[in-house]
Amino acid sequence: MKISPCVTIFLAFLLLPLPALADDSAPWGADFSEKIFSYGAEFSKQYNDFLYIKDFSLLQNAVQNVKTLSDSYKESREYKRISEQSRDFRYLFERIDADIAWIFQNGEHAEDSELQFFANDLLQTLFKLNDYRTSILNQYQQERFSKTVRNGMIAALVMVFVILVLVIWMILLKNRMLSKEYEKKQSEAFARAVFQAQEDERDRISNELHDTVAQEIRAIRLKAELGETQEVTALATQCMNEMRAICYNLMPPDLKLADGTATVETIFSFLCTNFERQNHIPCEFFAQEKLHQIQDQKILLNLFRIVQEALTNVAKHAKAQHCSVTLRNGTDSLLIFVTDDGIGFEPEKTLSLPKTTRQSENVVPHFGLKSMQSRAELIGAKLEINSAQNDGTEIRIELAI
Repeated sequence: MKISPCVTIFLAFLLLPLPALADDSAPWGADFSEKIFSYGAEFSKQYNDFLYIKDFSLLQNAVQNVKTLSDSYKESREYKRISEQSRDFRYLFERIDADIAWIFQNGEHAEDSELQFFANDLLQTLFKLNDYRTSILNQYQQERFSKTVRNGMIAALVMVFVILVLVIWMILLKNRMLSKEYEKKQSEAFARAVFQAQEDERDRISNELHDTVAQEIRAIRLKAELGETQEVTALATQCMNEMRAICYNLMPPDLKLADGTATVETIFSFLCTNFERQNHIPCEFFAQEKLHQIQDQKILLNLFRIVQEALTNVAKHAKAQHCSVTLRNGTDSLLIFVTDDGIGFEPEKTLSLPKTTRQSENVVPHFGLKSMQSRAELIGAKLEINSAQNDGTEIRIELAI
């Protein structure tokens, strides 16, 4: 996986403080301890020589070296850092300065016992200072190491987090692309199904016109030539009924009757009657008294189409001997049930099957079911499909009023 330049810069910036944490106390380091031992040994030797030779200049040179070392160290960053945190460290240097000042001022004329006291105190303080400094630097080194490890772990965790974010982002991006591709395929499949449905409908209309109207007109002509007026009238009436049924299936009935708005009962009752006459399948219609009415013609039209599609599936696929449409009131809603005693199907399985499999098994095309669901969602209705193999089908539609 490639990491973007922005992430690389961010990680580099995060790791920049790490070298600073390992900053040594340059320029002193171990050199300070060596000088303390060296100058302490020299001071001890010069002091012993002074006791025999009584040449104070020898002792002064040794003390001056110690003072130069002390003054130089007090200018260092290491001294400032340690003295800011430790009062004892500052106190040791104050004792050294005090011993050196006394020796310079009084050492030449002081008694041996007094000079010995300050000389020994100076030496002991130097060694104590070295031990104290060493312990503090060891502590700093441990803390520095802990900080380095901690910051390294933080940097590693941040790097892992960034990588995880990038991986998740790439997965989401890939899923989004796959989702778009799937939606595109679904859209193309739906469009193909719509076009195929149009062609199927045209073919059905053509067959119906040929098998009914055309045949009856031909029969009317023959009867008219033979002068059989009564039979001509009957055939003409039948032809008109067939034409009316074909038009009814092509377009929904006029929702406004001569005496006002058509009721829900009259519209669906006529739909059942027309279905039974065309398909020769008994279709009973039941409606509760004082049924909720629908004033919105667009909602009524979509309900009509849903029930019409359900009955079409009964005729084409259910192999039913009987079906029914039931309307009744719910709690602030209108309930419509379309039932049949056919072979049934498995709705979830049918919706997930490829088109070729659905055709070979002669099951309900899922585009018809999806069309019903889409229309129900469009008008805010709930649509449930309850079915099982060899157990018939019930379609329940609930529309809030």
